[in-house]
Amino acid sequence: MPVDVVTPTTWEELQHALQTLPTGESPVDANQFCVFRGVSNSSWTLQHSLSRMGGDLGAKERRVLDDFRDFANLELKAQAVEVENPWQLMAVAQHHGTPTRLLDWSRNQDVALHFATSDRRSWGTEGCVWVVNPHLVHQTLPALLKQDLCGSGEAAPGLMRERQMLRALPAVADLDRQAVGPVLPAFFFEPGWADARIKAQNGLFSVVGDVASDLADVLETVPRCARRVHIGPVLKLEVRRKLDASGRDERSYFPGFDGVSAFLGRNHCE
Repeated sequence: MPVDVVTPTTWEELQHALQTLPTGESPVDANQFCVFRGVSNSSWTLQHSLSRMGGDLGAKERRVLDDFRDFANLELKAQAVEVENPWQLMAVAQHHGTPTRLLDWSRNQDVALHFATSDRRSWGTEGCVWVVNPHLVHQTLPALLKQDLCGSGEAAPGLMRERQMLRALPAVADLDRQAVGPVLPAFFFEPGWADARIKAQNGLFSVVGDVASDLADVLETVPRCARRVHIGPVLKLEVRRKLDASGRDERSYFPGFDGVSAFLGRNHCE
């Protein structure tokens, strides 16, 4: 089933599209929530950064993570990262720009709107915010895997904890053995390790049980779990102005010098 696409033309329509579940229900009434990912170009897929490397992605994933563990050893020790925990190591690597099979998401819709509208070069291009109900995605997990993750008789939560992932899948390679028929498992999880930037962005990650697969393909197999909210150039500029007027900008989502520099670079660019 194709993912639902809506194209609001006003701020009010945009808020409604973001604040209701893809089923059309109110998150409060359904006792569920959504996660968000903003991109500056609506034609972009949900392929992860590792996929752009080509070749044997499984082998490259292992090599990249091994190299990250070795080359960033001092920084990992200084920040008390559990380097033998593959999910924590991969989350840290992804967060700092290393190619991995993870994708960044947020519990905060304004963070997604920021990333959809912050690139001045794309202001003339239609952007997009992905809205996903992770509860429905996790309901499709294989029964045995769901039991390992959540315990007997428990429903899968909207977000997995990193410790749950480590207990059920102690190695990344274990993830690629979980597919049952054509159904690929996909997870949304919160990292146990989080620096100021992840906290400021209410960050979390998604991962698919096949390093060569696009998360969008998985979402299309789960009815009414996702929505694509397209933001045209005119509305994109209005969104950017509203975010900036309320202080929801680089300085909020990238604490420290990096955020200030990015904010100044965007606002002083001719």
